[in-house]
Amino acid sequence: MVLTNIGYMNWKVKEISEAKVGTFLVAGAYLGDPNFDQTVILLTEHSTEGSFGFVLNKTMGLELHDVFPEIDAFNMPIYEGGPVEKDHLFYIHSKGDLIPNSIKISEGLSWGGDFQILKECIQAGLILQDEIRFYLGYSGWGKNQLPTELTSKSWIVLEVEDLHLPEIGQEDSLWKELMHDVGGQHVLWANLPKDPQLN
Repeated sequence: MVLTNIGYMNWKVKEISEAKVGTFLVAGAYLGDPNFDQTVILLTEHSTEGSFGFVLNKTMGLELHDVFPEIDAFNMPIYEGGPVEKDHLFYIHSKGDLIPNSIKISEGLSWGGDFQILKECIQAGLILQDEIRFYLGYSGWGKNQLPTELTSKSWIVLEVEDLHLPEIGQEDSLWKELMHDVGGQHVLWANLPKDPQLN
């Protein structure tokens, strides 16, 4: 599939057959799991032993100061990263060179790292609000689970070029925008109501 531009972002995406770190998993219309209805997941770990990532487009109604009031340099929403370990805070950022033990996702994008140093960097103004995103919980798959779901067309895998952190978190229409931009039958899926009985 030819690379195409997403409507309101600078991303270029193409549909591919196999998942890898840094790709988007876009929920198929009939995935059948309410935890992932109309979600877009950034895959941050992927191997034969399992996979790991964060939902990009589900807000929780929580903000950073609700969880960590001591981080007062800025405030921002916390996203629901997935149904696993929802009492744990995770973060994606563009400061892998600054935060020790960060895990690289792609060029200029990492996740995790030393939380104490992260807090110190935020308080010192070394990390800006558009350079980090916070998530409670994550999305995980055991050995061979994700490949099986891909075979059954539960997910659409999109390779992303020029992914920049400020554009992550467009929760209102991200899923629909991606489905429309990939085209074909995905456009029909994007226009279906969440509850088919409402149609």
